[in-house]
Amino acid sequence: MIRKALPLLAALLLANAHAQAPLAEQEIIADGRAAGADLKAHDEAVQRALRAAIEKGVGTLVDSETMSRNFKLFDDRIYSEVKGYVRSYDVVGDNNGEGGIYRIKVKAVVALGALQKDIQALNIIKQQKKNPRIMVLGVTRVENAQVDSAVKIQDVQTALEMRLAELNFPLVNKEAAQVANEKELQDATRCAALGRKFDAEVVITYEAISSLQEASDAYGIKVYAMRANLNARAVNTDNARILCVDHASGVARGPGMLPTAQKALGETALKLGDSLAAKLVEQWRSEVFNTADIKVVVNNINGEGRTAVMDWLKQQRGVTAVHERLYANNALELDVTVEGSLWSGFDRVLDKCPAPKLTITTRTPNRIDCAVK
Repeated sequence: MIRKALPLLAALLLANAHAQAPLAEQEIIADGRAAGADLKAHDEAVQRALRAAIEKGVGTLVDSETMSRNFKLFDDRIYSEVKGYVRSYDVVGDNNGEGGIYRIKVKAVVALGALQKDIQALNIIKQQKKNPRIMVLGVTRVENAQVDSAVKIQDVQTALEMRLAELNFPLVNKEAAQVANEKELQDATRCAALGRKFDAEVVITYEAISSLQEASDAYGIKVYAMRANLNARAVNTDNARILCVDHASGVARGPGMLPTAQKALGETALKLGDSLAAKLVEQWRSEVFNTADIKVVVNNINGEGRTAVMDWLKQQRGVTAVHERLYANNALELDVTVEGSLWSGFDRVLDKCPAPKLTITTRTPNRIDCAVK
């Protein structure tokens, strides 16, 4: 029997990150099938069997009328995307593709954590993604007020970092994160380079603006309503890919324009931290459970080798797409889409390339540099 541990889903967990209720587990037997008799058909049949197990698990929690009434919700958020939790599974039936159709039976241990919101899922996802270190960089402006921008940046940055730290995201040294300028923050490539300089795998950049919404007098005291608008994005440092973007806004009221602006910015930054963390985890969950992109750079390769490497990669189990981005000066740059289970060990796949033989020179979470031997 084949036994594999799968990552738990986490995107829906952050709304109740501190919940400690134990996960309810259930052992479910389900079938899946796929056309074909090769290994890819086998993998597809396994995934369909796991989906069927999740569908059965959901069926134990809600009645058929509710499932029918909310089919699209379940299809969008549970079956097609979230798929519940599969703690582990055994393949207990396998026809080895007889008759050109793979039939797989699994015995899956299912934990419907999307309903229980267990924080353990977040930790498992981060472990699967090698617990990426995060750098937070940003600029802040308070309109129509004389403000020490360095102080304001620290206020918003501190709030964001505090929320991420509460969710156990590892952060880079705070002093290192103060070196960016506004021009760099607008360029994903520059942000990625800066993150690599300080050993961060992800850079979160933000722009925070606070403006006066209204001012009034209450018993002779001037009261300000200050609105805060925060925009943020997360960038992978090894390939400059934007992982997610987010926005949050809020209003605070109080005496004094600057203190009230600080309050609005800080409260909104905490809200943005929750939302941004959820989006990051969902993106990582999708990569771990479904597919992920890896940038592969091959140096010292000629035209014949370029064609051979691309053709060979397309035939590999777990590789779903190969896109050439650049070929110049005997250097080949590819974006390779792989199944999540293959992501962490893809360098070992490249080691097996028969011709031309490749030597791995550098490996980061989402990029592999190699050269022709």
